[in-house]
Amino acid sequence: MRPLKQMAHFRAVIQGQRGEASRLGSKATGISANVASWQGGVDVRLWEADGIDMCRIELVPHYGKGTTRLLYDGPVSGASQNFPITLIGAHTHHQV
Repeated sequence: MRPLKQMAHFRAVIQGQRGEASRLGSKATGISANVASWQGGVDVRLWEADGIDMCRIELVPHYGKGTTRLLYDGPVSGASQNFPITLIGAHTHHQV
């Protein structure tokens, strides 16, 4: 009999120069990603705690550039009252 595998609860998808790739995470493992440029990076982590999907989004240095700053730490649903992200203007992003 084969051992039971943990069912995926989280999914991450990245898109870059070589196409799209995805990864799965379970409630037990969570999932994390680090996305960076030469000016700094962003860490994103998702996990499950007491039946609630949680996330932490943080600016982080990359190769000595950038800063450490917590952007969000709370439920993935955004139900938290403490939402420190301040959006300024209409930001655009570049497609890769």
